Amino acid sequence: MPDKMDRRKLRTRALLRQALLSLMKEKGLEQITVSDLTSRADINRGTFYLHYKDVPDMVEQEKNELLQGLRELMSQVDVQQMMEQALTDLAHPSLIDVYAYIAEHSETILRLLGPGGDSSFADQFIVLIEDELLRKLPFWQFEEERLNIPRDYLIAYVSAANLGFLSHWLNEGAQLSPEEFANMVIRLVRTGPIRLTSETLVRLDT
Repeated sequence: MPDKMDRRKLRTRALLRQALLSLMKEKGLEQITVSDLTSRADINRGTFYLHYKDVPDMVEQEKNELLQGLRELMSQVDVQQMMEQALTDLAHPSLIDVYAYIAEHSETILRLLGPGGDSSFADQFIVLIEDELLRKLPFWQFEEERLNIPRDYLIAYVSAANLGFLSHWLNEGAQLSPEEFANMVIRLVRTGPIRLTSETLVRLDT
């Protein structure tokens, strides 16, 4: 009996999640009501309130669940192994798993990041990247005087660049596989965009 109830609960939440994503294509989060959700999901209001207090509570729970799953995968990334494997221009399997999870939840992420989405989600996403990945990278450990620019500016640049790069991949329908995208990220992290461009120009000149 408990398994049946759990399946029913999961099914109801899945219906409401799809209803939310569908409605976010049509209007902003702030305009979506409980009636909108229950009508689109074809459930009654009482069922909705068994799961959530209101629409903001539902959005918050959905965000927390998504970010927690991402945090768990990111925490499994061994940065030392990742950097060693980066010398081959290939991503470590644990990093590929992170991007596979992101691709799986691409619609939710894009809706939350997009117009009419949740204005706090981008900041939460960036903080997660900083906490679980960037803080483990070698440059984070350097003394301030060893860096060419202040650490906080470097972190802001890398975080925003990662989010922009990721958003472009998802907006393009994640046509590159998670492995292909992860390998591209590794090449950018290892060499930087200027060096990649310079190497291309050198090849064109020769």
